[in-house]
Amino acid sequence: MASKANAAKKSTETFASVWDALADTPEQAANLRARSELMRQNAWVGLAAPARTPRDIVDRLNDAVNKAMAEPAMQSRLKFLGMTSAAGTPGAFAETFRAEQQTWANVMKRANLTTQ
Repeated sequence: MASKANAAKKSTETFASVWDALADTPEQAANLRARSELMRQNAWVGLAAPARTPRDIVDRLNDAVNKAMAEPAMQSRLKFLGMTSAAGTPGAFAETFRAEQQTWANVMKRANLTTQ
C-alpha cells in the first residue's frame, strides 16, 4: 500500500511542478494545481444503508456484496469495463467517503469554487 501512496504523491508533485512552470503568476499556478486534482481522480461506487441500521444487517449486506464482487463472472465484467473491485469493510468505506469529501472540499477551496 505504501508504494501506491508514494506513486500518488509523486503524481501530485509532478502535476504541481508542471503547473508552476506553465503559470504566469503564483495565483494561476495554484488554480492549475487545484484543477489538476480532477485529472487524477478515479470514480468509485459504494453501497450505503440508512442511519442506525443494525450492525448485523450492515455486516450481512457487506458480506453479500463482497462475495458477489469476488464472483468470476463479476470480475470478468468489471475487467471488460476497465474497472476493478475493492471489496472491504463498512469502516473502510466510511473512511474513503470522508477522505473523498475532504479532497473535493480542498479542490473547491483552492480553485475558488463555491456551492450554489
